Amino acid sequence: SVAVHRYLTWRAPGYDPARNLAGIAYLFVRAMVGPETPCAADGTPAGVFAWTPPAQTIVALDQLFAPGAPT
Repeated sequence: SVAVHRYLTWRAPGYDPARNLAGIAYLFVRAMVGPETPCAADGTPAGVFAWTPPAQTIVALDQLFAPGAPT
C-alpha cells in the first residue's frame, strides 16, 4: 500500500490517498479447498484476509520510511 501510495503521489495529478487507495487482500491458497472452503463467522472464506487501512496510516508509514519526502 505504501508503494502504491508513493507511485500515485508521483504519477497521478490530484491524487488523494483517502479517496484513491483501496484495501488490500491476502489469499492463503493452502487454506482454500475450492467450493467446499468453510467460511468464518463473518462470512469470509477461510484463507482470505482483507483490510482497508486508514489513509493516515499509509501516509504515516510513507513518512517513516522516507522522512522529508513529499506527500
